[in-house]
Amino acid sequence: MKLTRIACSFIVTLISFFAYSQKQRIHFNSINSGGIIIGKTASYGLFQTVNGITYKKWFGGLGAGYDYHYYTSIPAFVDVRRFLDRKGNIFIYSDLGYNFPGKEKPGNEITSYTSYYFSRGLYSDLGFGYKITISKSNHFILTGGYSNKKLSYKTEAVSCPFVGPCYENIYHYNYSFGRIIFKAGIQF
Repeated sequence: MKLTRIACSFIVTLISFFAYSQKQRIHFNSINSGGIIIGKTASYGLFQTVNGITYKKWFGGLGAGYDYHYYTSIPAFVDVRRFLDRKGNIFIYSDLGYNFPGKEKPGNEITSYTSYYFSRGLYSDLGFGYKITISKSNHFILTGGYSNKKLSYKTEAVSCPFVGPCYENIYHYNYSFGRIIFKAGIQF
């Protein structure tokens, strides 16, 4: 509920800035990218889209993606970028939001359970990038940074010995994945 209020407030702010853009140099941009995530044990892919506005040396927008790292998830986040040079080619960025599980049940690592529940966690991504101009309004974007995603799930397993009462075992698994991330995409 709180995330919905924050997202609605952000959208109203974006619309206000867009309405004011008739006099200012505010532009709507869409950034669509794919990339590779390098984790502790393997490399995985990801896709993201971010839509927002650019004003002077700042970009702000809302993003969503599909993250294949270990447990598949869907991050939803706020993206903020600050351009560091005069042409706006070099920038730093920060993404912060929630990571929603893309999986409904655990895999083969949990062999016996009677019920399970995945829950969301924090998503963050911080890095730097470079923008290459293709045409006046289209750009090729390269970024590199560090990302962290958190997920958790709970399983319940009931064990009944041959004679006697049954026992319920509840297990909580909390995951925090720190990883290096490289993305390439198109901004228009």
